[in-house]
Amino acid sequence: MISAEFSRRTDGSIGHFTIRGHAGYADENDIVCASVSAVSFAICEAIEKLAGVTVGYEQSDGYLYVTTPADLSGGEAEKVALLLETLCLFLKDLAQKYGDYVKVMESDE
Repeated sequence: MISAEFSRRTDGSIGHFTIRGHAGYADENDIVCASVSAVSFAICEAIEKLAGVTVGYEQSDGYLYVTTPADLSGGEAEKVALLLETLCLFLKDLAQKYGDYVKVMESDE
């Protein structure tokens, strides 16, 4: 199962997220695992290339941890927030459709 946890700052913005595990939806061509991986890496790339913000991250097989700076300017903060909320919403939607394979949790920092 894939577990995604989003940690929110006191202002409600997502400060960091962790995604762990493998979906196990299929032995080959696992569309659930591929979906989570693709959108997660696309969002990280967009934060860096489109918002111009460098994220901190750790990655290994079945593990991704991403953190964003807390001291972003107004425009940067809005872009990053929009992208991270998009990721969170996408994963929540995926969890509704594939609940045996994906779960999403939110917590406060």
